[in-house]
Amino acid sequence: MIDEISQTRLVRVHADERPRIAATLAELAESGHSTLSVESVAKRGGVQEITFYTRWRTREQLVLEAMLERADEHVSVPDTASLREACASWREPAAPNLASPEVATMARAVAAQSPHDR
Repeated sequence: MIDEISQTRLVRVHADERPRIAATLAELAESGHSTLSVESVAKRGGVQEITFYTRWRTREQLVLEAMLERADEHVSVPDTASLREACASWREPAAPNLASPEVATMARAVAAQSPHDR
């Protein structure tokens, strides 16, 4: 699965896909990960479901792509010679992004899906 996601991510999100990513993030923030469906995202985006499946084979790939695209848009990773400098300069733009409803929902979804002791 990771290889599939990595291969998908090699192709940047095209301008015509941005509304689908925005619809995914909006639906994720409103409904949460567990109830998010491609059908509901398609309806919000005003397109047919098949439009999503031609680019993303699974709901998880769509959500991951939306998360990565949001991170790319809101948090730039500086190109510094020092890890300390990079982390320090990354912290400031990352904080508001982490506090957004979309990212909070995504973080809860990732935590819920992670393996843990029961």
